[in-house]
Amino acid sequence: MKTRKVVILGSSRGDGETRQKVDALKTLLHCEIIDLQEYRISFYDYQNTNHDDDFVGLMKNIIEGYDALIFATPGGLTRNRSGDYDLSQGEVGNSNIRHFTRLRTLSSDYS
Repeated sequence: MKTRKVVILGSSRGDGETRQKVDALKTLLHCEIIDLQEYRISFYDYQNTNHDDDFVGLMKNIIEGYDALIFATPGGLTRNRSGDYDLSQGEVGNSNIRHFTRLRTLSSDYS
């Protein structure tokens, strides 16, 4: 079975270095991109006044639609010694890339 992957982009600059790296990952890994700037997500509050934002629907779509998550946020990281990007360590230029799997297993724990 093919792993369904998605990159969740959490950068405030839609055309910055992190986005450039994510576009390269999309080509390399054949994955989709979710740019959080395209969603209306409010802060968390105990009164649930933000119940009509996009967060819950987005999370349901991610859990049901993908097996692996890759989080991409701006960071202060560098390339490894050989000059390559090391995804397992989260090093992609000045971007912070983290890869999570077992999403399907985790989602079934909370059903």
